Amino acid sequence: MILVPPSQNLCPDLLNHSGSASGIQKGTGSGMICTLRGYLWKKTYLCIELIQIDMNLRDIKKDIEYVLGAFIDDCGVFATINAKASDEELAGLFEEAADLYNELKDKANAKVEGSKKAYFTALRKEVLDKTDALYEKLSEVVKKTKAEA
Repeated sequence: MILVPPSQNLCPDLLNHSGSASGIQKGTGSGMICTLRGYLWKKTYLCIELIQIDMNLRDIKKDIEYVLGAFIDDCGVFATINAKASDEELAGLFEEAADLYNELKDKANAKVEGSKKAYFTALRKEVLDKTDALYEKLSEVVKKTKAEA
């Protein structure tokens, strides 16, 4: 639960910064309800509750593209800003990100046997976990480059 001042209108701000929000629905009396990237935000007078809702396959595919695209952009920015960065290590990270992208897209497009909800929940978690691991590797490259300078 995230505490915010009652006068702060947080949901529309979040929706404006996200590319795939599905809209705003006004609630009755106590606040508003809106959705953002598969989560339901309910604004009451003093807090916002975050409740996970089901995402459709299209949203999962967009999230895969967005998260890994952001990682590749971050690698590119780092390589552009730091001329001393190791090209081999960054190329390895680019290649690893591309392989992960292909792997996750294949998993998203695969025919699911059994519970689809459990499968896609695990896939969503895998996207974030593996991307975090890539960011940790990028962080190590940044630290190494900073130490050499």
